[in-house]
Amino acid sequence: MARIYYYSDEGELMEVVLNAAQPEVVIGRQASCAIRSSGQSVSRQHARVVYNDGQYVLEDMGSSNGTFCATIRLDAHQAVFLEDDVLFACGQFELRIAFDEEDIARAAGEWIEPEPAAPP
Repeated sequence: MARIYYYSDEGELMEVVLNAAQPEVVIGRQASCAIRSSGQSVSRQHARVVYNDGQYVLEDMGSSNGTFCATIRLDAHQAVFLEDDVLFACGQFELRIAFDEEDIARAAGEWIEPEPAAPP
C-alpha cells in the first residue's frame, strides 16, 4: 500500500491510498478524478498512478504542461516506476508518494511472501 500526499486547492494536506483494492488514481481537473486540482497547469485528465503487482507506475495521459517525476519531464503517455518518497508533479501541482513497509521491502528485494496457513 502507498499513500499519495498533496495539498488541496484550499491548502489542506490530503491523502489518497493506493493498493490492490484501489489500484488506479487519476489526477486532473475533471470532477471524476480521484485527485483534483483546479490549477490551470493541470489537464482535465493529466496523469495516473497505477498499482500493479507490488509496483507503482506514474503515467502521463497526454497532458499539455507535462508530468514530472523528480525533475524529469515525461513524454506524453510515457510511464515510469515510482520509488518511495519521490516527489512528482502534474504541471505545477506537486504530489508525493510514500510506500508502506511491505512495499519498501519488496522494492529492496527483501520481501518474502508469507506461507499460507496449514489447515487444522
